Amino acid sequence: MIAPGTRGLLAGGLAIAFWSASVAVSRELAEALGVLTAPSLTYLAAGLLGTAWLALRGRLRPALRLGRPYLLGCGALFVVYLVSYCLAIGLCRSGQEVVEVGLVNYLWPALTLLLSVPLLGHRAGPWLLPGMSLALAGVFLAGMGGAPLSLDTLGGAFAAFAAHLRANPAPYALSLVNAVAWSVYSNLARRLVGERQGGAVPLFLLASGLALVLARAFFPETARWSPAIGLELAAMILLPGLLAYVLWEVAMRSPHMVLVTALSYLIPLFSTLITTWAQALPMGPGLWLGCALLVAGAVVCKLSVRPAPAQK
Repeated sequence: MIAPGTRGLLAGGLAIAFWSASVAVSRELAEALGVLTAPSLTYLAAGLLGTAWLALRGRLRPALRLGRPYLLGCGALFVVYLVSYCLAIGLCRSGQEVVEVGLVNYLWPALTLLLSVPLLGHRAGPWLLPGMSLALAGVFLAGMGGAPLSLDTLGGAFAAFAAHLRANPAPYALSLVNAVAWSVYSNLARRLVGERQGGAVPLFLLASGLALVLARAFFPETARWSPAIGLELAAMILLPGLLAYVLWEVAMRSPHMVLVTALSYLIPLFSTLITTWAQALPMGPGLWLGCALLVAGAVVCKLSVRPAPAQK
């Protein structure tokens, strides 16, 4: 029998592993099926499967009784996060933009820890902001990929990022929206539901899928199907599309919420490695220095945040 705290830690670790591959797979599916078609199929199917699973296990009614603030408030944040995330990845014009937009999205671990102070009453130590800065510096260096490390290349990386942002601002803005929405959602889900068993994530996935289907109806797309694309879509539906979100909700309501959130700083590293490989971009020393800074930043953040004291 796995203890509840350990179960939450394992659930968070699996969610991190599944999400690490989601940016590269989402991009490939968007290129083959369409910016709206791919995510609408993914999350509609994930929502239907998850809702059916809740109904078969007798958990649908308890999920609907979790309260309007959770169902409507967290549900709306979830839909905003997922729709903006899918559009951000799909609207990128190049492989480098995919990497950069993915890195903007990965501001959410820092924002989740930061917002846990006002929303959950966690106590922040003086090293929280330095730890966040270390981790974010690691995210940026990881995004440089194969560029050599020097002041010139750092300046060039900033200039390239700024040029891409000016030329195609929509995916960057949408990625910032989804980072904020997900960090608020993660904290509010714990605040409103606590550590109770069960949740309404499959219903949120279903609502997100329906929103994407509605958008798809106004913007017809042409899909290119193949057996490989079908397998990728099935994997996306089951792993990042359904299981990762259910597992993350379990992790956010466990005693190890702060540790799991700190570990989630590693997602940008794993995701950038996978996306860089999938987009055939070079790997260089910046990637490995970024890895070291990410790990260091995650450790400092974990040591700098303490859960709120238990109510007597």
